[in-house]
Amino acid sequence: MTEVKKTDEKRYDRQLRLWGDEGQSALENTRILLLGASGVGTETLKNLVLPGVGAFTILDGALVSAGDLGSNFFLEESQLGLPRAQVTCQILNELNDLVRGSWIHKDPLKVIDEEPNFFKDFTLVIANNLPQSGLLKLGHLLWDAGIPLLVIRSTGFLGSLRIVTPEHTIVEAKQDNPPDDLRIANPWGDLLAYAESFDFSKMNSTEHSHTPYPIILIQHINKWKANNSGNFPSNYKEKDAFKQTILKSSPSAKEENFQEAYKTAHKSYPTSLPSELKNVLGDPKAVVGNLHANSPNFWIIASAIKQFIDNEGGGMVPLMGSLPDMTATTELYIAIQKLYQEKANTDFTIVLRYVRAALSKLGKPETSISEEEVKKFCKNALFLQCIRYKSLQDEYQNLPSALDSGLGNDNSVNFYLALRAAESFSDKFHRSPGSGEDLEGDFQHLKEVCANILRQYGSSKVLDEKYLREIVRFGGSELHPLAALMGGVTAQEAIKLITHQYQPLNNTLVFNGMDCTSQAMKI
Repeated sequence: MTEVKKTDEKRYDRQLRLWGDEGQSALENTRILLLGASGVGTETLKNLVLPGVGAFTILDGALVSAGDLGSNFFLEESQLGLPRAQVTCQILNELNDLVRGSWIHKDPLKVIDEEPNFFKDFTLVIANNLPQSGLLKLGHLLWDAGIPLLVIRSTGFLGSLRIVTPEHTIVEAKQDNPPDDLRIANPWGDLLAYAESFDFSKMNSTEHSHTPYPIILIQHINKWKANNSGNFPSNYKEKDAFKQTILKSSPSAKEENFQEAYKTAHKSYPTSLPSELKNVLGDPKAVVGNLHANSPNFWIIASAIKQFIDNEGGGMVPLMGSLPDMTATTELYIAIQKLYQEKANTDFTIVLRYVRAALSKLGKPETSISEEEVKKFCKNALFLQCIRYKSLQDEYQNLPSALDSGLGNDNSVNFYLALRAAESFSDKFHRSPGSGEDLEGDFQHLKEVCANILRQYGSSKVLDEKYLREIVRFGGSELHPLAALMGGVTAQEAIKLITHQYQPLNNTLVFNGMDCTSQAMKI
């Protein structure tokens, strides 16, 4: 019997509060491949080893050089001439004894060409400073296998990150200020009956001032609709008038529950589903008839959510079931909380029934999707997202809109193109621009390479030479402070992809260390 690995809750206490048991479990079951143990690659792995990624492999054919000592904080002079993958792996293994690290001393480009199946055993691949041809081959291999690729670059004062994966689904977006799901505009039967059972005219002052504000809002919005042909307040004037009716119904300005109702009057108005959720529900993959045995759990549960909305939800998602804090007696708060929890459980049961019906039709066991996973979906249904990314092939063949609209302006789009030109330069000359003795010659070659990229795109624009001269001035050098910064950013995005929590970058980030600015762009 295989022993189940148990999370070290004491060691990982702080991060468990961020992404929970499921997020930590996903991290601990991840296998990461790093191509190139440069400064930025090592810093990225460090920030994944510390929180407990399951395993990592470093693929690198270089030996530790003097240049590595200046860019990689972890390397020492005594390690000069040793395989860079080996010494980097040894150091990273010392950071967390629960992580399994391994290394391969081999040129990544050779492995890409000769061993394409090698990459299919990994959950996520990180490639840094690869030349264009190797990067495109790797991107194609991983795209077909559905394995996310993070492309990172660090040269001089510039850093870039690109996420490449066909699609990424998000269940727990972890919004900073998530909306309350109180259903005041369209309460279900039990909540409506409960709200109408309150008679404010017969309450004493204590009861009046401790009635939960959802009850106040439900009564007031229903009175408004009764007096306005069944319509909700639709403009500023009407909404202000509605809010004033709430204040006027309170005998004292000191009643906090009526003040809460006044401040949250907007929760009384009907709302539509978020556009991101509409995109998920409208996706062909969420159609029951399109499900198949290899459909990810996300799309099976999304199809069940869609059926619930269409058949039982009246156009609304399953109820979250949670309540915000509010002024109320303990008894009243518990009573209304029970109503919300019972409704949420009822909605969950319906969605679970749809999920199990789909699994049965697909010939899969009911246990292939747990009740806890379905509950998580129901609780976060409003925030479901699916991000579709552009492949590297598409990016390199078709003019990116960000490049077309931003080139020439004083922003990071110019450096994006300059880094792309450096990629092509490295492909042609097998070294970084500016790393030779003829700097002016390298600049002219880089300028021609950049012009070719724009010509291939069919663009008549020209990149200002100052951006290309900066690339040549860097000479492919890597600065540890910038590598550390980009390593932190890359690890952060990797964790988002692994846990399917929070919203990752879509799809490119360029950091300019010369003026300490960063720009995210959808290439």
